[in-house]
Amino acid sequence: MKNAEDILALLKSTHPFKVLPETVQISLIELMYPHRFTKDTLVYRQNITDMEGVDLIQKGEYETFFLDSSDNKRLIEIHHTPYCFGGISVLLNRTKALKSVIAKKERSFIGYHGRILLNSAMPMKNSFNSLPIPLENGC
Repeated sequence: MKNAEDILALLKSTHPFKVLPETVQISLIELMYPHRFTKDTLVYRQNITDMEGVDLIQKGEYETFFLDSSDNKRLIEIHHTPYCFGGISVLLNRTKALKSVIAKKERSFIGYHGRILLNSAMPMKNSFNSLPIPLENGC
C-alpha cells in the first residue's frame, strides 16, 4: 500500500528527484512501488542483474561494492535514507547493475521503473542538464 505523503517526502529529500518541481514529484508518486528485502539479501550483482529502475531507500541501508576478478568486495560503501541507487546503471550500463548491492538491514525501498524514468525525464532534460547534481549523492 502506498502512502503518497511519505513517497513525496522521500522524493523531496533524495537526489536527483529533490531538484524537480513539486508538480513533477507529485506526478511520479503513482509510478513508484514498494519492495522489501530481508537482511543480507543480494539485491543486485554487478554486471549480471538487470535493473528495472532505480531504488530510493526509505528505511534500512544498502551496502554497495564492486567485485574484483576473485569475487572480493572493493570500494564498499554504506548508504542510508535518502539515497537513490541505479540511475547510472539504467541510463548508461544497458540496465545491468553497475555495482553489487546487499540489503544490510531488514528494510524497504521504493522502486521506480526505468522506462518510466527515461520517459518522465525527457521533458525535464534541459533542467537536468543545467543542474549541478553530484553523482556521489546517488542515482
